[in-house]
Amino acid sequence: MESHAQRRPIDSLTSPEIDALMRIAARSGGSGGSRLWYGFSFHEHTAKSRSEDLFAAVKGLFDLLMQICPETQARDAEWSLWLRSDRGKMGTFWALWEPLGKGENAAHEERGESFWQRRYPEPVQWRRLAVAHYDGHIFFTLEERFAFNVNLVSGAFRGVDVGDNDARKLVSWIIKSSEQEVRDVIRNPEEYNQYIEKELPLSKRFGRIRRIDIWNGADEADRLDKQIGSENLAKFERVISRLKDDGVIDTMTLADFLGYCEICYEANEYRQYPSNASPLEKYKTMADGRHDGLLDLPLDDPDAFSDWYRSRSNTGHPFDICGRGNSISISLQVSRRGSAWQLFLAGFNPVRVVETARMAIALYERGVPFGLAMKDEMLQMLTGKDFIGIVPDDIILRFNYDSFSDKDKVYSFAHLWMMSAINDRIVKKIEWRPTPRWSLHT
Repeated sequence: MESHAQRRPIDSLTSPEIDALMRIAARSGGSGGSRLWYGFSFHEHTAKSRSEDLFAAVKGLFDLLMQICPETQARDAEWSLWLRSDRGKMGTFWALWEPLGKGENAAHEERGESFWQRRYPEPVQWRRLAVAHYDGHIFFTLEERFAFNVNLVSGAFRGVDVGDNDARKLVSWIIKSSEQEVRDVIRNPEEYNQYIEKELPLSKRFGRIRRIDIWNGADEADRLDKQIGSENLAKFERVISRLKDDGVIDTMTLADFLGYCEICYEANEYRQYPSNASPLEKYKTMADGRHDGLLDLPLDDPDAFSDWYRSRSNTGHPFDICGRGNSISISLQVSRRGSAWQLFLAGFNPVRVVETARMAIALYERGVPFGLAMKDEMLQMLTGKDFIGIVPDDIILRFNYDSFSDKDKVYSFAHLWMMSAINDRIVKKIEWRPTPRWSLHT
């Protein structure tokens, strides 16, 4: 496999230039800063632009891509390409970022070089380009920061104005660099696979590390098993072994629901409300706030609760009893089961799992029938037996579950630098996933 320098396009942009062009796209209302894939809703409101030579280059790239087996192929075909760029010289960086100007003293120059090297610590930067073919269009997404698509029939570009010189530079670099990578794959897939496996930086790879390895490797680690305590951890393990998810409650009123919430609140000894607060006051303090009419009901009327449940708008979050309605809230969901009711507790997140486990223990000890979401996974997390998924640093940390299989036991995510910031011993514990292998259609 040729060296990076030998394989660069002659007119290749440097890394600072590419980043500057993506920032320009973001300021001009393009796709920069947005995570787009097929982006139909976005592109419906984006003017079309055309360039005959760029369209010819896209079609040529597409013809080459069709010789390679895609990584996934369901309703669409998807490929991930690695594009490389040089960090260039410090002068180029500062001309685009924050010019120091002539006559600056040596301290400024030294600080400027330090900042440049922190921004681009390696001579070569690797960038992930996601490419997909669907419904007569080819979609490009660079580092989840810049995205556009091209109609392979009409030649229309959407998501980018290729009539703009800056946008044209960036799109041209993407297409040319992609063509170079694809040609390398076609020429010798096995050699290319070996090259990527050897050279791809760890910061661009998927991996996993067991949570307890982080706990054991850092004295300052905030251990979940210590937070919940050994006594409660043993109780929780007994609870989930005995819990029956199909238990029901005969009647439900607003007072009943608030009483169940109070059990959950008191299990954690929250101090956000006065010690003599009523169940209603505690709920108002702790819950999401968008109660969808729940708090307008009479306290002790089961028919009113039933009517509200049947006719409510479903636009609020009445059952998010701790925090707002998102991935770090705790919910106590009420569901209709024939003529009876069922409670379902959910709060599977590292920052809420201890609270949720305490709630489960309290509800069980009070004899309240309820179901518990992800109960086995909660125990894995509380004991540190689960894994934290290491996600490439060009991918935003969010719900990255699709990047891992169920057997990976990955329930939360981090970037490599987060592990490196703790210590190198932890980094050595990471299990790295092999890089995807390319092959040609036979």
